[in-house]
Amino acid sequence: MLTIKPISNAKEAQHYYANKDNYYLTDKESLKEASGWMGKGAEYLGLEGNIEPEQFLKLLNGELPNGQLLGINKNGERHHRAGTDVTLSAPKSISILALVGEDKRLVEAHNKAVAVTFERIEQLAAEARITFNKETAFEKTRNLVAASFIHTSSRELQPDLHTHLPILNMTRRSDGQWRALSSLSPNEKDLLDNGFRELIYDNQHYLGLTYTSTLAKETKNIGYDIRIKDQYGNFEIEGVSDEIIKEASKRRQDILKDMKQKGFSSAKAAEKSNLDTRKAKEEIDSASLIKKWKDEFSTKNI
Repeated sequence: MLTIKPISNAKEAQHYYANKDNYYLTDKESLKEASGWMGKGAEYLGLEGNIEPEQFLKLLNGELPNGQLLGINKNGERHHRAGTDVTLSAPKSISILALVGEDKRLVEAHNKAVAVTFERIEQLAAEARITFNKETAFEKTRNLVAASFIHTSSRELQPDLHTHLPILNMTRRSDGQWRALSSLSPNEKDLLDNGFRELIYDNQHYLGLTYTSTLAKETKNIGYDIRIKDQYGNFEIEGVSDEIIKEASKRRQDILKDMKQKGFSSAKAAEKSNLDTRKAKEEIDSASLIKKWKDEFSTKNI
């Protein structure tokens, strides 16, 4: 599954690092090891290895390593849109077997699917505006700067393998200049092939299918059989029962129950129920969480 969320400013990204806001297994003891830079743009900036919080937050704020500041000046103040968080989430059966069953090959399969999907995003949507002879056009730059954070549990502390890809609002044009990624003004909404975030939203189904199909192929290559759930290509691993998957999907069940009680069914209503049913984030160390999972699923032959 692929979801998209705008990051309007750098402060909104603090949860990637702030312990009080973290509810992910990997964030507790090994966040840096579970993070890394992605994209041709990151290579141009010399970014590699694990992600350091200070550097990451500066880049989200439009501060480049060379001292250049991206953004628009309004009334003497610089305004810069930080970026876009694309999240890729594995099917529940993958999460269970990878994290509870500790099959690291499935984690690598997920990572491969994430990489393939990100490459499609980079080729499809990376672009910036460029002006020549007083004419402004869009240039397909095909380079992005993205951070990758692998997370392994949900707010309810259920096994939930997913990767956040905060894509920073910057790209390098062919003239070597760094600019913010393009976006469309209200009177440009008829431009179907332009606007970075617009292209991501317009192709959300295609990009999600890219992730799912790549993951399904890699899962079968490992030796697992899969069962297709719907016309969108969503799947689960054969042998992991619906009962077990439901047990690992408590968050989803809470949202559906809240929507049913209110008599709602729309995607916007789901977002409202998601907020209304959120629980306080618990603190737990990795060893205790793994033991909790194994205890919960020990009677279900995982």
